[in-house]
Amino acid sequence: MKLQILLTLCFLGFTKLQIEASVCEAEVNAAVRLVNGDNPYEGRVQVYHDGTWQTVCDDGWGIEEATVVCMQLGYSTATAAPGSAYYGEGTGTILLDDLVCNGYESSLLNCPHRGINSHNCDLDEAASVKCSSNRMSEGSVRLADGDTETEGRVEVFIQGHWYSVCDDFWSNSDAKVVCNQLGFLHAIAEATYRASFGSGEGNIAMDNVNCQGDESRLFSCSHNGFFEHNCLPSEHAGVICGCDQVRLVGGRDANEGRVEVYYEGVWHTVCDDLWDIADAHVVCRELGYKGAIEAYSRAHFGQGIGGILLDDLQCSGTESSLFNCSHRGIGIENCGHVEDAGVTCSPERILTRMVDGPTFKEGRIELRHGDCWSTVCDDGWDVTDAEVACRSLDDDWFTSAADASCCASYGEGAENIILDNVECSGIETSLLSCDHNGLYNHNCGHGEDAGAVCGNDGDVRLVDGTVLNEGRVEVYYNSTWHTICDDSFGINDAHVVCRQLGYQEAVDSDVDFGAGSGEILLDDLACTGREASLLSCDHSGVGIHNCGHVEDVGIRCSTSRFSNGAARLADGPFVGAGRVEIFFANAWHTVCDDGWDTGDANVLCKQLGYSRAISAPGSAKYGQGTGGIILDDIECSSSDATLFDCSHDGLFVENCSHREDAGAFCI
Repeated sequence: MKLQILLTLCFLGFTKLQIEASVCEAEVNAAVRLVNGDNPYEGRVQVYHDGTWQTVCDDGWGIEEATVVCMQLGYSTATAAPGSAYYGEGTGTILLDDLVCNGYESSLLNCPHRGINSHNCDLDEAASVKCSSNRMSEGSVRLADGDTETEGRVEVFIQGHWYSVCDDFWSNSDAKVVCNQLGFLHAIAEATYRASFGSGEGNIAMDNVNCQGDESRLFSCSHNGFFEHNCLPSEHAGVICGCDQVRLVGGRDANEGRVEVYYEGVWHTVCDDLWDIADAHVVCRELGYKGAIEAYSRAHFGQGIGGILLDDLQCSGTESSLFNCSHRGIGIENCGHVEDAGVTCSPERILTRMVDGPTFKEGRIELRHGDCWSTVCDDGWDVTDAEVACRSLDDDWFTSAADASCCASYGEGAENIILDNVECSGIETSLLSCDHNGLYNHNCGHGEDAGAVCGNDGDVRLVDGTVLNEGRVEVYYNSTWHTICDDSFGINDAHVVCRQLGYQEAVDSDVDFGAGSGEILLDDLACTGREASLLSCDHSGVGIHNCGHVEDVGIRCSTSRFSNGAARLADGPFVGAGRVEIFFANAWHTVCDDGWDTGDANVLCKQLGYSRAISAPGSAKYGQGTGGIILDDIECSSSDATLFDCSHDGLFVENCSHREDAGAFCI
């Protein structure tokens, strides 16, 4: 009886003459069910094939495979993928083994596997799933059988089942509505035709769809009427929702080319006036690459056509896109295409980034899934979750999180929200490994985007000033912010704080900004001014003091800041020697000693105003730095003016630890 009902659903909308046993058999063979669970959204997985329900083996079974099952059944996502016959041993035949799904397939049969009924399993290895209890709503859409969540065959959810859309009159306006309904609000929507993502197994629900492009859902567009069509399985419509608003054109490889930016439906070039490595870094990170290797000018990758969108860009390096950098204004330029900007990015990819903060240590948390950067909702977001996010950034540069921010404090993201109700234990290496509602299962808006402030011992901040360059000095240590006692505190001590924050010097070392709270960390400081942080200065000992908070130090820094690419020698025993550090994105970073030699150190020394280098020690001779390692495998020539001009692997592209921090001795 159940099979008869399934057959009836299979042919929903078909006339009697349209029913063909082979089509129906394909539909029924893809059917899936869950058995032995306490709820309808959990249980052992069974797939219908050749007239019987068959078991799936748990070899290679994971959350992606479970997601395919849950979506096929109309649940929003999978929350767990238990194996080992969690809901009891299977029965009958084992149909599938060694499944490798990406999570976007329309059924398990569309995932790579060993072959039908080819396995090395017993029935006590039966695969199971736990789905979110949230059902897809009537009229929901999905993209099926693509390589990522941003592309695939368009399917609509009607009365508990997924159905395809015919490509008659299918257009980019229709595709835009689909992308918007899926949460890709700023996507570059592209319509595809002729079952470019395969033929769906079910009926076609909509034909002659005609959207204006501003509808909130596909059901709001005009069409022939549900299941009224004259289409073949080869006419299924598809969509590509392109999230990246920037692309590289004319390069030999995908990671290089002329920079083009998408705006109001058209691709435009970028002018090379003031174009530098920081601007290139923003482009590369937006595209999911780890960093920029080189910024090109003078149409290095050929001249573009059409409009020139941006000119006089001045990025700090932390921005999520070029639009967030300082520039002359949209479309305001004095350039020709002979000045089109280009980049070469490192081929290495990143999956987590922190953007739109004032430094590279803080910002909005975003995860790259498929080809899109998606944000995290702040429901339940706390410092433990933020700590996992910080540790997952760029080679474990940060040891902890100093703060977890809510409410889009670093601005609102542009694309989808990937995680909600994140609950980490603190040992995870990625937010995706923490407990959460399931991918894209949320009840949030971008006004709830989560952020973080990442920290290392010795980080410093200014608190309770009226402007950014003044305030009470607080130092981060052992996951807590502490104040500093003013005993013996002078201008050299203040210089260390100001320079650590990116200001060129201190102008006042004795300003009252009120009493702090908590512990007092340092007393009797005696800095030379060359130290990278107050912890490197002489002092009475961490936590050793005879002070009250009425003696908390306050300072005022100059308003002049270091620019990207500025260099310094830190923690050396005398002037002219120390650990090499480069200023970028409002923070100091070290240089790896791989390939580091006196030729490279000569460039650094001349950049700092010295005549030459005496030596180029490695192995952290002047102590280990903290935070990022910005350059590796440097090869400088005598004509290079700065270390950024030298050949290198790309910004922050390295295989080093701070035990390999490079140093220099200049005269």
